Amino acid sequence: MHINNICYNHCHDADFQIRRPTGSGDFLLLLLKTPAIFTLNGEDRITEPDSFMLYREGTPQLYRAYGAQFSNDWFHFSICDDEMRFFEALDIPFDTVMPIGNLNGLSLIIKNMCCLTCMGMRIANQ
Repeated sequence: MHINNICYNHCHDADFQIRRPTGSGDFLLLLLKTPAIFTLNGEDRITEPDSFMLYREGTPQLYRAYGAQFSNDWFHFSICDDEMRFFEALDIPFDTVMPIGNLNGLSLIIKNMCCLTCMGMRIANQ
């Protein structure tokens, strides 16, 4: 797996929206900390906080704030065929918003991944 971009505890105002009709060119994992509106198969769906979305490469990414704020953790990543088979074996649903309860543990992992990414960049730039 190659992480292309990552962010922890990203907050936006009520005007926030993402419109990527052909996806982002890679996979995307979102950890939702606030309610949001996702457009899936042409239908708007209001989602709850403490949910996640795992977008496949090429899946349209259409989502926006629902309320005064939109907050999430996220990372874009690329995987090879062997890693794709691993994901499929885990039976994690793609392109579906899934409630998972308390996100604190997963959010901490994203925070640590951000720290490691920043450290790697500093070392590479020295």
